[in-house]
Amino acid sequence: MIKIALQITGWLLAHMPVILLRILSRALGHAGAVLLLRRRRLFLSNIDHAFPERPRAWKKMILHESACRVVETALLSLASPFFSDDRLRSLAEISPAVAQLFIEHAQQPKPLVLAPPHIAYWESLTWLGLFVPVPLPECGVIFRPLNNPAADAWIKASRERHGIRLLSRRDGLTEAFHILRRNAVVGVLFDQNAGNAGALCTLFGRVCATTELPGLLAQKFNARALAFYPRRLGFWKLRFEAGEISHDGTAAGVTIGLNRWLENALTSDDNLCASWLWGHNRWRHQHEPAKRLRLESKRDLLTADLTARNQTSLPRKTRIFVRLPNEPDRITATLPLLSAVRSSRPDAELTLIAKLQFLPLLKSWDIAEHLIALPRRGPGYFALFAKLRRRYPDLYLLFTDTLCGDIEAWLTRCNQRFGIVNPGQRRPLLTHTYTAPAATSNKPPFTSDHWKNFLLNFGLRTEPALAPNAASTGSS
Repeated sequence: MIKIALQITGWLLAHMPVILLRILSRALGHAGAVLLLRRRRLFLSNIDHAFPERPRAWKKMILHESACRVVETALLSLASPFFSDDRLRSLAEISPAVAQLFIEHAQQPKPLVLAPPHIAYWESLTWLGLFVPVPLPECGVIFRPLNNPAADAWIKASRERHGIRLLSRRDGLTEAFHILRRNAVVGVLFDQNAGNAGALCTLFGRVCATTELPGLLAQKFNARALAFYPRRLGFWKLRFEAGEISHDGTAAGVTIGLNRWLENALTSDDNLCASWLWGHNRWRHQHEPAKRLRLESKRDLLTADLTARNQTSLPRKTRIFVRLPNEPDRITATLPLLSAVRSSRPDAELTLIAKLQFLPLLKSWDIAEHLIALPRRGPGYFALFAKLRRRYPDLYLLFTDTLCGDIEAWLTRCNQRFGIVNPGQRRPLLTHTYTAPAATSNKPPFTSDHWKNFLLNFGLRTEPALAPNAASTGSS
């Protein structure tokens, strides 16, 4: 049924006037950018983290243009199986550098790894055989198959009709090895969140998990590695281009080099920037609540990444907002806890929220990048926190246990809001909670030990150096 629906939709799109398709793409793209609130926030958060210094108008322009190009890409992917070769040739061209690349490969075949990013029209790379000036060498592209076998088989057959083979991630790696041994070409999309299978490195200074597969293939077969992508020239118009990757020949070097190439490309070229898939949750790998306050993965390339960038420490790009308590003794008790958070998450940018009279003390600690004073109580009290949603916090830690503090955190629209729940208490506005142990009194004392265990529960790696008898009682 899915296959039939795809075929009918694709045929209809392939036979629609281009002007209607352009209008449809813009309408759906702009509507999605406005109405799909979760996706809109993810777009804007990713763009703001990558380009904090750019004006908001520019960020919104990239949001809308990227959303429109996602729709364009989806429609082209559905329609292109029903295009003739002549129509495909009318949509695309090949850059002289890419043409020369394949001419040289035909003259002197060597293993070649192409690494496409998720730039608009990325599936058009399967048309390449129509455009190279020499016979297309044996070429396999590793892809993630659909769960529906019939739909997957149809899509695979339609994409392979121009000479490029699609190799499933599940069982196609062996064939990829054979292709490279035959001095041919393998392509691997490299810029998605690789999850637990990926290696920790940075993209736009933010820690992410990146696939090492292009680097491993390049190292194993001493292959040349290139970024390879379609440049959007207009609606359903594109040019195939390639970019050299600066690396040392190792798997780690290629992995880090690809991320650096992508950063430079998106920073220097607004066309490519608007074409990238900003709506993908690229930096989500370190979001598991039980590990949120530490950096951990099976493979860690962060040290090598920093060395390649001539940096000595991670940029502080993970935005952690901390709502501090309202009493002086409790404020003081948070110092070792905040120090432990910075040590456990060396990429953390701390924003401390506290009463105005505490800001001089907090500034003297020199432990946070930003300080925010609580506004005076009144009708407009919560307006500040609604405005903070444009700061796109990644994590909100509450050292308070009041409904007011929970509302403050909720209004920022931060996706992860952590706090402590006393026995018998409910805090539905938080996303994740740590339950404090029961005590003999009706309300347990809120101690520094509770705060420490709260942070350890969410992955704190560094043991806080708590002062003895640092307990305090009462409600914040």
